Amino acid sequence: MSEDKSLEENFETANARITPGVTIGGMGEVSLPNSENGNIGSGDVPDVADIDDDEEEAKKDKTKKKLEMEGFKLFTQFDNFVTEAKIPNFKFGQKTQYSFNDINDQYGFWGTLEVNMDPESIEEIWHDVWGILTKSWKFSDAGALYYLNAKAGRHLADKVWNDINSQISQPDAIDMILSDYARPSKWKAWAKEYNEFAQEELAESDKIYEEAVLENAVRDLHFETDPDKAEELKIEIGASQGEVTRRKQIEGGEYSLRRFRKEIKYDETGEDLGVFKPGSYMAATSKLGDGPHKKAVKKVRWNQKMYDQWIEDVASNGGWQHAFDMAQNAKHERGLIDWVKKNHRGEDPMQRIQWDIEAFAESVTKDRFSEWATLNEKKEDRDGMMKFIKKHMSFVGTSEDFNGSQGGIHVSGENYDDEFKGQQIYDYYSEDYKNREFGVLNSWEKELNKRGWYSEWYDAGTVCIWPL
Repeated sequence: MSEDKSLEENFETANARITPGVTIGGMGEVSLPNSENGNIGSGDVPDVADIDDDEEEAKKDKTKKKLEMEGFKLFTQFDNFVTEAKIPNFKFGQKTQYSFNDINDQYGFWGTLEVNMDPESIEEIWHDVWGILTKSWKFSDAGALYYLNAKAGRHLADKVWNDINSQISQPDAIDMILSDYARPSKWKAWAKEYNEFAQEELAESDKIYEEAVLENAVRDLHFETDPDKAEELKIEIGASQGEVTRRKQIEGGEYSLRRFRKEIKYDETGEDLGVFKPGSYMAATSKLGDGPHKKAVKKVRWNQKMYDQWIEDVASNGGWQHAFDMAQNAKHERGLIDWVKKNHRGEDPMQRIQWDIEAFAESVTKDRFSEWATLNEKKEDRDGMMKFIKKHMSFVGTSEDFNGSQGGIHVSGENYDDEFKGQQIYDYYSEDYKNREFGVLNSWEKELNKRGWYSEWYDAGTVCIWPL
């Protein structure tokens, strides 16, 4: 088919769709092309020699890029709209009391899946998992939410993502994945644990808000002298920063306290995270001084026990290394210098205080050496330790048989039936920070240390026990 014939067919099509005589705004009268006399239409570009082909192509290319950019902007705006509007009216819980705002979408179960899945798919999985936790394993609504929002939920999401593609066609895929993830006894144990966590968390939050509405949480934490109340304030501050677990909330509160105290020059080392010490050298030299405790400081009737405690306070956290400067704190302690003069007649009281600060550091060093020596005296050999461990654990081997390392003991870290005094010994994923450290039962580790040994994770399912 020739080019002229194609043009004529296109013109005939255009002629059938446009009514002649109608004026279109911005174009003037419409004139149709005529191939017989060579007249062009009102919308055509004349093919004449004085129009540069390169310039025309550049204009077309510029127009094309402009349209592409406009399309990209529209797509971006639409994509942002979809992201902002994801999961509208998403409700869950026995009384549909929770919404998407209650979900940790940055870190927990949802946030982990969101890296690879769309919100609608995650919502479906969330409902399935939620139903299994609350109906099959007896999680409370608050306990299930706490579990899925925590680090444990992140681990479960990894399992779901790794297994979902191979089992997606099966009707009970999520149920199978959860059953494969842990035994029924373990799920029930987690349910009890996280139900208690959630209940404790709600009770503590209510207690804090019932007692007082804090005007400046970090400032109040700095001036707090009660250790229990200080911990509550740390938890509140950490929760306001989005932390979920109790340990992380305390860490968040301590981070804020550390920055605040450096700023006001109360403690520029960043090591003092304890309760406020009214009348101390650090308080006296800080920007805020004693704050609300300024008028509350009373005259102290000093005795030897109180003096020893004061020496320990100023010598701790490396204070003994600046014994002369720390001794100057005594000038801010009403009655202290007079008490030292009375009990150390003939001596310079400031010199006496400095010596006592230095002597405290020496005594601490001696005590630690004594503890170390005692441990080594009671140290049990490997054969004796393996006999002891076998009484409580189902599998015990040597490190040589495991990976060739010399002198250690190799045990399983994933046998839930291995118990010491009625409690599971090793649980790599446990968040019971009250009774465990890094997943190791505290009473078990203390017993090992007493015999001159300690635990060390090799991986999530393997533990090596080494001599101290």
